[in-house]
Amino acid sequence: MATRTKYCTARIKSFVVPLSNYSVNTDYFPGLVGSLKGITSDSVASECVLKSYNEGVIQMINKTDVQKLTLFAAHFISNVDQRDACNFATFLPINEDTPLERAEWIKYLGVFANLEDRANQVYDAVKTNYMCLTKAAESKTTSFKPVVAWLRFSDGVWSFMNEAYKMKVRI
Repeated sequence: MATRTKYCTARIKSFVVPLSNYSVNTDYFPGLVGSLKGITSDSVASECVLKSYNEGVIQMINKTDVQKLTLFAAHFISNVDQRDACNFATFLPINEDTPLERAEWIKYLGVFANLEDRANQVYDAVKTNYMCLTKAAESKTTSFKPVVAWLRFSDGVWSFMNEAYKMKVRI
């Protein structure tokens, strides 16, 4: 199914790009759904991914079945404590503190899709919009500040979220 990596040691891995297929144990990557062939959870919000899964285009894989995960050109993981294989690529935007740091991970994904120029354009647009909104918020002289709550809905329960990057967002 997958083209093997060209080089793999404990410290260095190489991948054949663009990826012909990939699997994720994290979020899916908009714009690359056509290459997504495996997921480790059916907790997916994307209608496109769910449709492909229901049609059998995307398969469900047990995240502890390293042997099956090695069949993909790359398997993106968000758990660095997970047993590693040569095709595992870490994807950890959640560890970033600011929204722009998180957005910059699109450049990392762009490399795997051989779309670095497009990824840079998207990041630059996000950064421009973010900086514009930040300046607009800073220039407000009114004392009114809306109260914003970051919430998550899981298993029928709403809960508050308190990730550091969300606490830094100023409205």
